[in-house]
Amino acid sequence: MSHASGIPVAKSLDVSFGEAREAGNVRFIKVQIVNDEMVQTAAVNVQGNAEEDFPKLQDHLQRDMPCYLLYRLDSKNDHGYEWLLISFVPDGSPVKSRMLYASSHALLKRELGLTYFSDEIHGSEASDIAWELYQQH
Repeated sequence: MSHASGIPVAKSLDVSFGEAREAGNVRFIKVQIVNDEMVQTAAVNVQGNAEEDFPKLQDHLQRDMPCYLLYRLDSKNDHGYEWLLISFVPDGSPVKSRMLYASSHALLKRELGLTYFSDEIHGSEASDIAWELYQQH
């Protein structure tokens, strides 16, 4: 079991995620650790259905830079749209970054709200982040 890193979710990310949940027009939010806090570094609006939009994630993955992706699915529960938490931690990224992202994962999910996330996937290569693999897991 990993230990929490203590890296906080930036207030701006908390607000952005809340607005995305309310509006329903954001497909995904990219989150990175910058200056010792988790911040939004990109957001992409819904253009098609969840499967059609999934390949757009590839444009936001970097070989040596970990990130989280908060991906809005088309399904809903009592709290609105369901979200998928994607952890992308490439093998080629610095060891310190890999450890920091691994230990911050649970805190991110908890601070944004466990009830909004219906599932999660992890990848260490861009090819791991594919709709077909998500459906199979």
